[in-house]
Amino acid sequence: MKDRNGFEKYQATMADWISGMMSAKNKPLPGPDDFSPEELELFNEVFRRFAEISEAVDNIELCMRFVGARTPKTKGLKLDAYLSYHISFYLQEVYILKERMKKYAKKIMRLRRNRDLVVNSSKYTKAIDVVEQSLSPIVSARGSHVHDRPFSDEDMRMLGGYSFLAVHRPDDPNWSRYARAEYSAVKAIWVKRLASNQEVLKQLLDLFFLFLYQEVFESGLVAPPSNSV
Repeated sequence: MKDRNGFEKYQATMADWISGMMSAKNKPLPGPDDFSPEELELFNEVFRRFAEISEAVDNIELCMRFVGARTPKTKGLKLDAYLSYHISFYLQEVYILKERMKKYAKKIMRLRRNRDLVVNSSKYTKAIDVVEQSLSPIVSARGSHVHDRPFSDEDMRMLGGYSFLAVHRPDDPNWSRYARAEYSAVKAIWVKRLASNQEVLKQLLDLFFLFLYQEVFESGLVAPPSNSV
């Protein structure tokens, strides 16, 4: 585990810890009644909230695969709508990740405080601020709130026009060729943007969970599994 980065180390230790907790109940599928109130709180607030963060990270990576995939050939599919859908979903998942990370840090801080463990509030405030500052510029690409209409992007305008004509004027194959060419060009722009975003996200996740690893597993909140070295 020493060679893992901050996020991967936290994730692997979390898996070992929750697996050990579940196995200790000596049941194939232990239920809520098998846990003490404190164990259940840690299960819900430390493990399940992290699992939701991990899910958002996976969804972001899946969106990147769809955006970077080959141009779809489904008949009647508007290429601008296809690309816009996956980019919008990507931006929505980044927003969700941002909010979940901030709430997770606040929850860990409260859990420590409720157990009379040492809490350096300024470190938590800094971690939350870094999350906001790192991910807000990515989310703002939508041009509006995450639940409003899809993001506005000037690069998509010509693709929208060509896609409309390719679908509604199938008698003229030129529109389909123009749409596919424009799709490739716009896709290349977004693949580059998402790759740059991914570097920012990776660095953020590592720093954030390097800090939380110390707060969760190394200073009394959760007993680390025996193989977490």
